[in-house]
Amino acid sequence: MSYHDHIYPSYKEETIKILNEIEKFQFLEDPKIEPIIIALRKGPLTVRELENQYNELVNERIDEMDLSQEEKNVLLEKLVRKSKTLYKYLNELEKQGFVIPAGKRIVENQTASETLYGRTAKLFLHQGGQEIWSETEGMDSALKLLSGTLGLLNKSKKPSVSTLKNMLIKIDKKIDVDIKSLVTDYSEDFSKLAENLSYYELKLMFTGLKMLLLMKNYDEFEQELHDSRIL
Repeated sequence: MSYHDHIYPSYKEETIKILNEIEKFQFLEDPKIEPIIIALRKGPLTVRELENQYNELVNERIDEMDLSQEEKNVLLEKLVRKSKTLYKYLNELEKQGFVIPAGKRIVENQTASETLYGRTAKLFLHQGGQEIWSETEGMDSALKLLSGTLGLLNKSKKPSVSTLKNMLIKIDKKIDVDIKSLVTDYSEDFSKLAENLSYYELKLMFTGLKMLLLMKNYDEFEQELHDSRIL
């Protein structure tokens, strides 16, 4: 069957798209959603092509699990998806700004065409961290526990919760600025290095990077940590 793909002139895939909301990044980690994003790494696809690649990715992931063949078969039957369901996922991805119609597939001797869907960026990154210290359920109790623990560690008066929160936000902001500069300055190189990582693996990598950048910037915070009696 002969066809040609017409990509819209307006379609543009950014190199890196930085997400400010952790919820959006968590949405990409959803095991129902991630195979679509992975399948679209090589370029725009029709829903029928997505269905094949989506289920291949699911099959590969299940095949790597330490399960009996019977258990794998049951799980595969549960997780494979048809085009109708993928349309729903694509609509949600479009609403979230991750996927857009990128063009049309024109099939010879057919009047109807198929929509090609593409990613809005080669790589999606979560930028932020300080929002974790906002008023969320359990955070106040966690900070009180941290304050008490530091009091024991320092064998002195424990730091106030507000002092701790402000310091943690300040550190997060500094590290996030450094990370943003890194991925922006080397966007093409970084996107190639990370193109085959899952979003869970990407999150682990950034956890390590943040720890190393914190060590690099320790001198900058050392005096303030001492003056505020946090450490």
